Amino acid sequence: MALTLAPNLTDEVLRLPLFAGVSKSAVTAWLKERTRSGFNHGQALFRQGDPAGSMYIVVEGQVLVARESSAGEQIKLAELGLGQVIGELSVLSPAARSASALGVGRGGVIEVTRGDMELGLALADPVAIAVLRNLSLQLCDRIRATDEKLARVHALIHGTPPEQLQQNLRGLMGGDRKRGLASWLRRRR
Repeated sequence: MALTLAPNLTDEVLRLPLFAGVSKSAVTAWLKERTRSGFNHGQALFRQGDPAGSMYIVVEGQVLVARESSAGEQIKLAELGLGQVIGELSVLSPAARSASALGVGRGGVIEVTRGDMELGLALADPVAIAVLRNLSLQLCDRIRATDEKLARVHALIHGTPPEQLQQNLRGLMGGDRKRGLASWLRRRR
């Protein structure tokens, strides 16, 4: 599904932290060379285990990021919206997708491939360099947040009576996991 960015949405995209330090004209030209696509409610942008090679910038709507646990349980990791990036590890590593991304309602994304980034770096493209720099900063923030969660989990496991541990872990991870992603997506319509 083709996606055309409205002029005001383009301005919002240009102000994203991902493009910090780059001129509006350079980002506009760079975005015109990227693939834009739309998605419908429940449509997968990619699934856990799929080959990876692109990241996506959300320019309209929302995307649910979820992972299946080793026990087969679907775990909601995040709900991302305008300007947030999905699948960013794929431009840094050829490893398979570590989670699935599903549309919540209708929306759109801009695709940035690993090849786009590699070529941009080879040509010293200021937008590609800025995107990688800013993406690295965002990933550092996520790693720090994950470290904090792991420290809290460790404290819960080692300092909480067993009868309270499961309830506390559910709260830490964002709520009740019994309902599943399908019912969660239905409620979001």
